[in-house]
This record gives sequence, structure tokens and C-alpha cells, in this order.
Amino acid sequence: MKRGIFVTIIFFVLIIIFFGFYYYNFRKNGNNKIIKDVNQAEAYILNIGNYSCKAEITITSNKNENIYSIEQKVDGNYKMQKGLSGEIEGIIIENSENKVNIKNSKLELNKIYDDYSYMTDNMLFLDTFVKEWKESEEKEVTEEEQYFKFYMKIKNGRNRYVQYKSLWINKDTSKPQKLEIEDINKNRTIYILYKEIEIEK
Repeated sequence: MKRGIFVTIIFFVLIIIFFGFYYYNFRKNGNNKIIKDVNQAEAYILNIGNYSCKAEITITSNKNENIYSIEQKVDGNYKMQKGLSGEIEGIIIENSENKVNIKNSKLELNKIYDDYSYMTDNMLFLDTFVKEWKESEEKEVTEEEQYFKFYMKIKNGRNRYVQYKSLWINKDTSKPQKLEIEDINKNRTIYILYKEIEIEK
């Protein structure tokens, strides 16, 4: 009798340990694995596919600095960016198969542009970063205390305000934390802070 009780207790303890491990490794880090070194970090970046996020974007020019809240979604060939605050609130830009659809819920505007393939490579999207990372000939991954940092010079960068990009992956969450874009003089022009992000594999 005592032996049966003892076996039952051990069984339940093992179940608790198993579910605790599952929660820590899968719930805490979402569907992202723990990244241990720069090689794993680069492999992780190259495999980022579909994702959705809410982020704060800071755009800096010579005269001023503007901060906006945005929402992004990438699902295969479909990309969506929605403005959540300021002058861009209510503006939705959808890219799909080289077509760009711009909507403004406040003004009831809906305009479709055909064959705008260059616009589908929006510099603010993570999949664009991945594409540019693969093409770049000047890049490096470094390990910091809390992050893995990806830094690159964009190959054949045609926009003088978009020449360098940096992406930080948080070690604790294994998720992108922030993205920074610099101009030809290495002055920051765009800064994106990811408030919420879910990566689909």
C-alpha cells in the first residue's frame, strides 16, 4: 500500500517537473529557442519568417524627431503595417504580390498601386533585414551582456539615409528587441523598439 502511494507521488512529481520545464522553455520564450552563441543567433535570424508585432518607431531628421506606434504583420507574401498614433493613426499599408494597398480609416481612403515591387521591401520590416543581411558583404555579430547585436552595411544602399542597420536579439527572450538604421554618416535616422513580437517558424 505504502509502495503504491510512494510510486504515485513520484509519478506526480515527475509530471510537475515535466510541465515546469515545458512552461519555462516554450511558454516563456514563445516559439523561439534559447540562443546560446553568435552562431546560433545568426542561424536564428536567417530563419525568421512570419511574425507580428507592436512597436514604437522614432524617426529623426535634421530638424525634428517624431515617435509613432505601429503594428506589423508578415504572413508569406502578405505584409501589413498599421499606424496606431500621431499623424499615421488609422493608416494601413498592405503589400501583397507587388501590389500596395493604402487605406486610411479616418478619411475613408483606399488606393491600390500595381507593380510597386520596391515598396514591398519596406526597410522597417524584419524580413527585409534578413534579406539585406544575406546580401551584405560587411557585417558582424557581437555578443553583449543582454543581447546579440547584428550590424551590417547595406549592399548597394541607394538611399543615403539608409546605409547601416543594427538589430539586437534579447538573450532572455530570444526575440528581436530593437532595430536601428543609420545614414551614410552613421547618424541614427530610424529606431524601432519592439514592445510585443511573436515569431512564427
